[in-house]
Amino acid sequence: MRARSPIAAFATLSLAACGGGPGSASPAALAYAMPAMASVQYSSGDTTYVDVDAMGQSLQISMENAATYDVDFSDAADGVDVSMTVSEYSARMTQPMAGPVTADESGITGALAFNLNRKGDVTVSSTPTVSGNAAQTFTPNSMAYAFFPGLPGTAASVGDMWTDSVSWSGPEGQGEVDAQSVVDYTIVGDTAVAGRSLLNIAMKGVVKTETSVNMGGMDILQTSEISLTGTVLWDVAANLMFEMHTRGAGTGAAGTPMGDMAMSLQTVSHVRLKDGM
Repeated sequence: MRARSPIAAFATLSLAACGGGPGSASPAALAYAMPAMASVQYSSGDTTYVDVDAMGQSLQISMENAATYDVDFSDAADGVDVSMTVSEYSARMTQPMAGPVTADESGITGALAFNLNRKGDVTVSSTPTVSGNAAQTFTPNSMAYAFFPGLPGTAASVGDMWTDSVSWSGPEGQGEVDAQSVVDYTIVGDTAVAGRSLLNIAMKGVVKTETSVNMGGMDILQTSEISLTGTVLWDVAANLMFEMHTRGAGTGAAGTPMGDMAMSLQTVSHVRLKDGM
């Protein structure tokens, strides 16, 4: 599991799916390798609400975004190389102290490229150029660690469990992010969607982030801790993630020269392979 990290006043995160039912999917190995399809499209959507207590005053910040990603896979010595390009993107952030901020794909140029080893550990090689309002809503480094789930990298069957621990740090948007996540996965059964035999994997974990940012000459340090639950649907025959959903809730704080702010956060996220793939 990977975590999308917060920038300035709120946090976003992604991962995991839904499922349950009959089917037959028992992989010899549940690990990243070249999938059956070298090029696919994924659609995603995220909604995040942050309630802020700023020196006795309550306010809410929200963000919604939707995107379509063109994803190309290539074989690698360890796992698979991934190149993701944003073909469609829309985002809207509302905040009480200013007007809404909107962004689209015109502010995102180039591909996000990274390697996934057999367990899904990420090594980022390049990121897109993000400009304008998109710099406030689109976080490519965080997405590289958030988009695909951790896998055991070995043979796995119903009832098997594994833990995925991830730590990363680096620039993101207008700040610097330090993120850690620990997520437990359990294979709970098989399901079928649109004729696909899918492995149903439940997950739950904790994501912690610390973000430092300078806004208008003011240094802000934000921390958050979010508990999340969700499900991953894995296409065994194609060796490819089919769908992921998560729900998260937690708390955070932002320290500024003007005083500290307490936050509560809620987020819902989904990613799905587009129809026809």
